[in-house]
Amino acid sequence: MCSKESHLCEELICEHYGNLVAKVAGYLCRNGWQLLRSIASGTKLKHDQIRKALCVLIQHKLVQFQMRKQIIEYKADIKSIVNLIFYPRMIYTAKLLYGDIAELIVEETLFLGIGLMSEILKRVLDRWQNSTQEENKVDKVQKAFQDLVHTHFLQREPELWITDDNGDDVIPTFSSTKENLYRIPLISENTLKRQRSEENEGEPQAKRQKKCGEVDDDGIYWSINIQRFEQYFRDQAIVSAATRKHGQACGEIVRAMLRISEVTTLSDAWKTQLVSAAEIFRALPPNYTLSAEVRKTQRESLKKI
Repeated sequence: MCSKESHLCEELICEHYGNLVAKVAGYLCRNGWQLLRSIASGTKLKHDQIRKALCVLIQHKLVQFQMRKQIIEYKADIKSIVNLIFYPRMIYTAKLLYGDIAELIVEETLFLGIGLMSEILKRVLDRWQNSTQEENKVDKVQKAFQDLVHTHFLQREPELWITDDNGDDVIPTFSSTKENLYRIPLISENTLKRQRSEENEGEPQAKRQKKCGEVDDDGIYWSINIQRFEQYFRDQAIVSAATRKHGQACGEIVRAMLRISEVTTLSDAWKTQLVSAAEIFRALPPNYTLSAEVRKTQRESLKKI
């Protein structure tokens, strides 16, 4: 890794998470896979400090880990670190697409890195409580969360599996299926209200949840789908290019094609799923009508793209 890229990553981490975490991340960026003792030797930090820094980096999916020869190694995820630059744009995109509540949801999820749906919603409700007096707040927050999941801007994290029954320290393994990736757990309104009142009483939330035995989404964690945001940014650039070269009508048709297949096309695919002309024109804005002659002209223009 070149020194300039490593320096950029270290500066980004420092800006978001502080000097200590940045020092560990910078060392991993420059040296690739490293053991805990190697990080301690290279950074001159204490093991406890390094563990805390690694916890922060892993929590935000900025460091990968693996076991090799019964020893755990760590490596910085360069691409994820560089994506920190786009966090403000992701938050603003959520606001444009789904409103202020979605903006808060994305912001809080990025702040947590990986978090429970109930925890994310509670944090949003706490912030919204201070800024508005609207009714049905829980329903609106849950609806915004569902919109972000259904369009794949939020996704579930793989479930944790522990295979060692002897009580020994082992590296955790994770498992996920495509069917569960965007399946939303049922969070009751009473659960969210109870969590907020429990925190106000001062007793730790986790302790009270264990007492009650009522955790709707225990063990189901969510994070931002960075690849989906990248796909959206790319699609917007394609629409802008088509509009500049072939006109507004062509741009709207391309936008409709991309919107139809946005959740069925892989983020790194070089072409969309097949869509029919009828689907495209049904997806156009209600007030946007094209004559038969214009449709024919636009089809010819699209063939050149």
